[in-house]
Amino acid sequence: MRKLRRKMKVMKPLQSNQRTNLRSHAQPERVSDLYRHIDKIGDEYARALKRQVVKMRRILIGAYRTKIAPIIRRYEAEKSKVEKLATNSADEELEKILERYSGLIAVEIAAVLYAMEALFEPQAIGDIVSRFTSAVSEAQRRILLAEMMEEIGYINRDARDNMDYGVDEIVSEYLGNNLEFLSQTIPAEYAERANRSILDGMCKGLGVMAIGAGLQLYAEMSERRAEFIAHDQTNDLYLDLCERRQKNMDCESFEWVQRPHLSKVPRPEHTKRNGNVYRWDTGADDGLDEWRYPGEGYGCNCIPRPVFN
Repeated sequence: MRKLRRKMKVMKPLQSNQRTNLRSHAQPERVSDLYRHIDKIGDEYARALKRQVVKMRRILIGAYRTKIAPIIRRYEAEKSKVEKLATNSADEELEKILERYSGLIAVEIAAVLYAMEALFEPQAIGDIVSRFTSAVSEAQRRILLAEMMEEIGYINRDARDNMDYGVDEIVSEYLGNNLEFLSQTIPAEYAERANRSILDGMCKGLGVMAIGAGLQLYAEMSERRAEFIAHDQTNDLYLDLCERRQKNMDCESFEWVQRPHLSKVPRPEHTKRNGNVYRWDTGADDGLDEWRYPGEGYGCNCIPRPVFN
């Protein structure tokens, strides 16, 4: 999913005489624990999307066994007859047969896609995505307050009261964009891969059983795709909320924090940035990477820790 940086209106900075301290007598939350909580939210979101993909697989496999496999068997039988004749026009005839049966399969795949799209319509997954966005927003808010407590030893009351300005708009926009992206991406990709796999198998003469086994592999690929999307959307939303709330709290800069334990191959460019401080208005303008903000790149698990004035 293409990521776009958002132009944001930020509240006017707090004047020094408006700042008051609110020391908490409760046990402060550990930032490291809250970071892991964000990861758990992403994991749960991934599991929810994968459950939808499993339902898609059942639809596809059911249609393959009852509708598509019989078409393939008829194709194989007709193809075998033409090959036995071994006439001069056999190749041309085989192409026509393949084209005709490919059209029949395309009709069945279209019906499968229609059924799969229903699993990702707003009324089907709206509650899932809504709970996800709300959970990320609440967790990010708790993290920011815990970071303030950890860094300066107290919670600034005015900063806390101003931190949520404009957040509802971000969450609402993200909810709509995610619903649209999921409904237009996962079912269509799955159906396209399945159709291509079936046609390739027919051209190679793999047979009904082998083609069906290949569809199972594509289902596993779609589950991994859903998992990637879930974690990528988690990082993307978390970054946008960090930028908004940190700016609302007069944090003009952030520290780049890499979490290499979450990546099989951490980006070396981000390893070099780890611990460096950058401004929100420019990002990491060091030329090391095209992505200037932590968590902005695909699969990036880095986070922006606030630098309080």
